Order: sequence, then structure tokens, then C-alpha cells
Amino acid sequence: GQAVAASGEPKAATQWEIKNLLELKSARRVEIAQNLLENNWAQAQNGTAILFTPRADGGRCSWCVVEDVTFEYNVVRHVGSGFNILGVDDDSPSQQTNKIRIRHNEFVDMTKTWGGSGYFALIQGRPRDIVIDHNTIVSEGGGGVIQVDGPPVEGFVLTNNVARHNSYGIIGTGNAPGAGSIRRFFPNAVIARN
Repeated sequence: GQAVAASGEPKAATQWEIKNLLELKSARRVEIAQNLLENNWAQAQNGTAILFTPRADGGRCSWCVVEDVTFEYNVVRHVGSGFNILGVDDDSPSQQTNKIRIRHNEFVDMTKTWGGSGYFALIQGRPRDIVIDHNTIVSEGGGGVIQVDGPPVEGFVLTNNVARHNSYGIIGTGNAPGAGSIRRFFPNAVIARN
């Protein structure tokens, strides 16, 4: 039944805000393994399931960083997009995100239907040393695999993954998809056996 106020009128239903499934804002030496993360869509945020985004608390935490993170053997399903990996806080000075390992995961039903971009990863703001290896990415109708923006990303590895190219594959802001974006945003990257 419906809750009733003292006046006899029905109370308004509670409005829940949907945000993200997992977010690291300041973290070192973290292992996230063997989890089921599911059901994330665009509502209060854009539908991205997992965020590795350093936040310096309005300038009160210039030492905040997201580094040495392993995300492995997880299943992520029914989401608008997979990861947002941010190099440095875009509002206040922070340390640079680094040493991110995403491997041996399964992403299923990652699609624009859930309100996100359908991309596996949005990489922006110059994080470094990112390894994406041995993942299965089922994103029918997604935007692509990697979307990138900002300065070049050093130490990028994308190997042994199964994913649909979808509309753009790997694309960087202001560049054509594929080789042009890779040369501009991922110098000296290892992109093989995908």
C-alpha cells in the first residue's frame, strides 16, 4: 500500500538517484576481484559503471591519487558504459592516476540502451600506465571500445581483448577513429591481439 500523511493524502514516493556502481577518488594499492556489478543507467550521472577519478576535495587534498589498482575477474552487466579513468582532478590539483590494471573481466549488455555511451572506457586528463588485458566486452550497439580526450596517455596497453568495434572503435577528441587517434593520444602504446 501507499503511505498516508496525517492529512489523509498519500505521501510522495521516494526518488532514488542512480549514480555509479563503484568509484575510487583517493586510493592506493587496491584489488577489486571476483565481483558481480550490475544495473547502472544514466540518471543522476551518465551511466558509467566504474570511475577511477582522483578528487582533491576542492583543493584540500592535493596528494589525493588513484594508483596501483587491479580490477580483475569481475562480471559487469546491464550498464551504459564501463570505465571513466581520469588522469588528474579537473577541478583542483591532485596527483596523477597511474598503474591501473583491468584484466580477465566480462562486460555484458553494455549499451546505449542504458543511457550511457556504450564505450568500454573513457580515458581523459592524462592518466598513465593503464593495462587492459584479456577482457570480454559484449557491447552490441555501443559507441566503441576506447574514447580518449586530453594530453597523450603514456604506458597504455590494450591486448588480448574480445570486443566489438561498433561505431568508432578507438577514437580521440578531434581525430578520426583508429590509427590517427592512436598516434595522437597513445604514443608508444601496445595495442595487439584484440
